[in-house]
Amino acid sequence: MKKTQEKCFTLIELLVVIAVIAITTNSSISVNALFFD
Repeated sequence: MKKTQEKCFTLIELLVVIAVIAITTNSSISVNALFFD
């Protein structure tokens, strides 16, 4: 149980990290587009 729970937590953390990276990249791209436009 502990191993499966640890795997689940790591998967959730990875998903959260990916979501944060996607949001940061999208925000940075939008900011760059505004500055360049």
